[in-house]
Amino acid sequence: MPESANKTESANSPGDISGSGCLLRLGWMLLGPAALVICIMKIIRNPVVELSFADAVFWGVVIIMAVLKRVDITKMHGRLADDRPATLEHWRRYLLILGALAVAVWAGAHGIAWYQSA
Repeated sequence: MPESANKTESANSPGDISGSGCLLRLGWMLLGPAALVICIMKIIRNPVVELSFADAVFWGVVIIMAVLKRVDITKMHGRLADDRPATLEHWRRYLLILGALAVAVWAGAHGIAWYQSA
C-alpha cells in the first residue's frame, strides 16, 4: 500500500482526534455544563424574581451545547464512550435529555429564587 494511504487511514482512525475536535467536545461536555451551573447560581441569588441576563445566557448555552454536539457528530466524526461512531439518533436523544434537564433545572432555580424572596 502507498505511504499516503496509510497516513489517511491513520488520520481517520477512531483514536485520532484533532485539536479543534477536542475543543469542540470540551465545549459541550465540560464548559457548557459549567456555564449552566454558574447561570443557575446567578438565577437563584437574584433578589428580584424575574427573567434576567442569566436566563438568556442559560438558554443560549443550552442551544450552543446542542449545536456543538451536532457538529461533533457530523463534522468531527464524534464517537461514543465505547468508541462506536455517534449518529444523529444519539444527537436526538441528547437533545431530548438536555432539553428536559434544562427545563427542570431552570424551573427549579426560579422556584428556589421565588421561595427565598417570599
